[in-house]
Amino acid sequence: MSFYIIRVVCLHVLAPRTTFLLKLLEILTKFRKNEPTTVEQEIIIEKEYEPNLPEILCEGTKIQQVLLNILTNGAQAMAASPPGTQPKFIIRLSHDTQKRMLCMEIEDNGPGIELDVKKRIFEPFFTTKPVGVGTGLGLSVSYFIITKNHNGTLEVESQPGQGARFIIRLPRI
Repeated sequence: MSFYIIRVVCLHVLAPRTTFLLKLLEILTKFRKNEPTTVEQEIIIEKEYEPNLPEILCEGTKIQQVLLNILTNGAQAMAASPPGTQPKFIIRLSHDTQKRMLCMEIEDNGPGIELDVKKRIFEPFFTTKPVGVGTGLGLSVSYFIITKNHNGTLEVESQPGQGARFIIRLPRI
């Protein structure tokens, strides 16, 4: 069994009904396996932010929950990667001017997601984890927060062996 330490160093806490210019993710994520011989391993975070991002209206604590759910699942998935693989997230922020949306991508270099799992990934109580590890609610709650509370979209792109990319789109002001 593995456990993970996720330390949020400086995630801007956003008050409800405030806008923000997305200096959103200053996150240091670490995980370590529950084995005495394993040293703590850092997850590399690459950030690719477009300049002049639009403001969006959002409820910060809910967006924070979405990001934490996606990052936690990604860290857990990357722990299953072959030994010697350096875990890495790439976080991209961009502006889709045609759709008038802020686009946030969270990509990992984990083992990827099988097609049958990908089809059900946002269903409530669906989990690939053993009994007693997780509830199967994190991604379904995240989907609800983005689509119903913020009028946005949440999608996942993945192929087995090629990591996963979660794409969040939120309407700009």
